[in-house]
Amino acid sequence: MNRYKKGWFGESHRHYLASKGIKTKRYLVNRGLYERREYCAKKEEIDKMGEFRPLKETEEEKRRYGAFVDNPHGEWLKDEIGAGRKTVTAGTFHLPMKTDKLLKVRGENEEETRMDSERSRERVKELAESMKEYGFAENEGILVWVDRFGKPTIAEGNHRIRAAKLAGIEEVPVEVRWINGGEDDSGEWGYKKLVRELDE
Repeated sequence: MNRYKKGWFGESHRHYLASKGIKTKRYLVNRGLYERREYCAKKEEIDKMGEFRPLKETEEEKRRYGAFVDNPHGEWLKDEIGAGRKTVTAGTFHLPMKTDKLLKVRGENEEETRMDSERSRERVKELAESMKEYGFAENEGILVWVDRFGKPTIAEGNHRIRAAKLAGIEEVPVEVRWINGGEDDSGEWGYKKLVRELDE
């Protein structure tokens, strides 16, 4: 078996890539360099990228969404990831988000696979009726975790999201927590896409 074939991501493969002058995504992330475009980048491309410029929430983002960023990057982030810890490095407390967008996100414990049960349907129906009468409770927002690769999961509120949809509520407040530098991801669940491009 060729241990270095494409798609094999063990330590030996990373060492092999390093010997060829290629730095892997994990190598770059652990050292605080910005590289979210591809899995691998050639050394000359890395040099062009320069040092990673950490995100910092603006006063307006703090005021409007309760946004915060607390990520020292570098060796600290490397140690957190290496130890297997899930550390919050950024977040929001009341970020408005489309219900339809949230319905596409999987539950942390695959709760979406159990939403067709009689108990869940009844719960969703009860919540929807309450929302129609009183609206969506601001203090009961949805909680979304976004891992370091930019992958989101619903930690709390799977029933409430479906109830809001049933009640005709198109937008709900969401608490987002980015884990181990996930806020730096350039995808649709990165900090810049969710917070800074919200009104664009």
